[in-house]
Amino acid sequence: MLNAAGLKQAERVAEKLRALTFRAAFSSDLSRAMVTARTILEANQESLELIGNKDLRERSFGVLEGKRCFGATIGCAVLKLFS
Repeated sequence: MLNAAGLKQAERVAEKLRALTFRAAFSSDLSRAMVTARTILEANQESLELIGNKDLRERSFGVLEGKRCFGATIGCAVLKLFS
């Protein structure tokens, strides 16, 4: 679940995206991601089905986390396999 700060952040994102029209809604199946997505959809008065999918969960890349990918390095190949 989202804590108060997370819910406030979701509400701010929802406000920034208010002018957009959504045609589909997908989210990680983790509860905090689903709550964030629902908050955004509800603020936009969208009645779309929110589709949760475990394949959209965040991933950790260990020592490669946050590294940029330039060229054909081994690390780059690993990142591309999982992105």
